[in-house]
Amino acid sequence: MQKQLRLSYKVYFNTRLQMVPFHGNLTTPLYIQLIYKQKPQYFKSSYFDQLGNPKYTIRSILGNYAPMINQVTDSEEKLLKYLSEKHQDNVDINAFKAEYYFLSQDLLFHLEERFQQFLITFFHDKGLPVLAFLISEGGKQSTAEHILNDLKTSLDHKLFTKLTENAIHYAPPYIPLCAFLRSIRRQAVPFLSILEWNSNNFKNEFKPFLNTVYPSYHFDQVDQYLNELKESFR
Repeated sequence: MQKQLRLSYKVYFNTRLQMVPFHGNLTTPLYIQLIYKQKPQYFKSSYFDQLGNPKYTIRSILGNYAPMINQVTDSEEKLLKYLSEKHQDNVDINAFKAEYYFLSQDLLFHLEERFQQFLITFFHDKGLPVLAFLISEGGKQSTAEHILNDLKTSLDHKLFTKLTENAIHYAPPYIPLCAFLRSIRRQAVPFLSILEWNSNNFKNEFKPFLNTVYPSYHFDQVDQYLNELKESFR
């Protein structure tokens, strides 16, 4: 006989609330329903709020490409399945919700804000304050990855090489993480949740990629950096 679950969940669109914009399209907000002892608990979808940020849209002359709602719901299902199985035998709704919001945080988003600051400082130091200003302003709507791609196309090769060399020592490990995520999945903007970073499978795949493609970065240092970052969310 299949074991009956004491804790269940549902990801749903809360049609009782007003519609909100999600990358230019109006939709009802995504919510989570937890049911324990036949009592429901409701809270907002963390992934819906995060992936709704304008920075998660790729803008090009061919059009804009944004995350799809199914990317949000798939991420929710994966996290909620993990948490519901973990908490079945010791159900604490407040602890469940706290861990949910912690594990759903996008580490790459917080890394890219720090990486943009590195870019701004780099160009100030190179006597290019206007370029630093443009990156600062453009970074309000675009990710550091998009900015970096444009810099690679437009900058003198020697200057761009110097930038990436400095990034190894003075910037967060944003470049190799972006490249790895691009190599394993297709998304408008790469997303790295704490849940995924904690996975041994992810690290076991990332480590040889780092050693082969970005040998100047050391896995132990990347691991330490991200672990310190994630602990700042507690």
